[in-house]
Amino acid sequence: MQSAVSRFGWRGIAAHLMAIDIYKPDFVAAGKFLALLAAPFGLLALLFYGAIAYLYLSTKFSPPVYSASVSIPELNTTIKLEFYMVWDEMQESGRYLTVSTQKTSVRSEIDGFDWVHNARTSIYETPQHKIAVLGPMESDYVIDPRRIELNHLSPFASSVGWNYIGAFDFGGASHALQFFPASQQSECIPMRTSSDEKMSRAEYRKEDCYSR
Repeated sequence: MQSAVSRFGWRGIAAHLMAIDIYKPDFVAAGKFLALLAAPFGLLALLFYGAIAYLYLSTKFSPPVYSASVSIPELNTTIKLEFYMVWDEMQESGRYLTVSTQKTSVRSEIDGFDWVHNARTSIYETPQHKIAVLGPMESDYVIDPRRIELNHLSPFASSVGWNYIGAFDFGGASHALQFFPASQQSECIPMRTSSDEKMSRAEYRKEDCYSR
């Protein structure tokens, strides 16, 4: 049997295809069937991307999951730590620190990850009347209440004369985030790994603060 290509040639086949009446009832019915078949998949895709957008925006604009604050009267300063759910821990930590005085305040995201298991954040007063914040795994900051500045602090900065005020951590019957003064919770800085003896507060940097 002679093939269609040999009988009509490529041009003939193309002309034949162009001559198909797309308005014929059977052609229209086939198109409607395909459209109906694809509709559920399109709806599922719309719902999927809508759910992703909702979750992303909810982490951006929703209230914090946990929040706690401490007032330091000697420095006329209040520090608040907030934990938020995040969509991607590679992009954001979900940890926000707010420093407030009677005049103004500053709020900034701070480093860290998995705050559910790494919440402990220690607070100190330095001899220069600044505030040192030592978080888990070298998430360390220094605050100048007079200028309302929050800057990264080298984990090897000198800590001579620092006064340990206390730490934010989970605890209590409700296991909520709260601030524990030094009289209630001894100093400890979780590292998850071994630390260098030259680091600030090296004697208090432990792999785990809960299994001692």
